[in-house]
Amino acid sequence: GKHLLAAFPSLKEESSTLLKVVKTGKPIYNQTQVYVNAHGTRIDTMNTTLPIFLGKEIIGAVEIAKDYSRMKLLAERL
Repeated sequence: GKHLLAAFPSLKEESSTLLKVVKTGKPIYNQTQVYVNAHGTRIDTMNTTLPIFLGKEIIGAVEIAKDYSRMKLLAERL
């Protein structure tokens, strides 16, 4: 029941792939995004975000996110 930016305060309207797609109606493929989750952990994801239309009206968006935080951390340690 929260707005996206209230649930993820580390995101901004300019950095949220979901909000960009809802605003523009254009899909985003394989874009990286970094945010802090509710537990204060940094999360690095690769997102594909697609608009949802009802007729010609955009009514939302769906996002598939691959969390690669652990892989990135291991690579940095090496």
